[in-house]
Amino acid sequence: MKSKSKIETTRRHGKMYGQKHETILEELAAAMTVESMSETTNNTPDYCREELILLNKSTRVSRITLLPGRHLPLRKLDDEVVQWIVATGTGLVRIAHCQRTATAGDHVLIPPMASHSLEAVGDNPLVMTEVRQW
Repeated sequence: MKSKSKIETTRRHGKMYGQKHETILEELAAAMTVESMSETTNNTPDYCREELILLNKSTRVSRITLLPGRHLPLRKLDDEVVQWIVATGTGLVRIAHCQRTATAGDHVLIPPMASHSLEAVGDNPLVMTEVRQW
């Protein structure tokens, strides 16, 4: 409970996005009951690496690395809220009919039923954390 309350306090005071990327994940993981963990998933294409960090009944946390010039295809998740937290690189985010650039430190919230895609732009890989909640 102590970790969960720390996360809630951090969000309440608006400091969540100013903290180090890894610290947020450690706090999130400590606040949840972990049912399974794995190092990498095997269902991603060669230009995209996904490392599963946490999986439980309602949440999946992954670190995704996308090579420059490559993209994740357009998808729409009916019952899931998706959050992307960019660690390094630059991405072109498309949600419904809108698009914007996301860089290190940016947080993107994708509501259920919203079609979305992501493209790594620039010379460096895009590294981000994806949090999916259902």
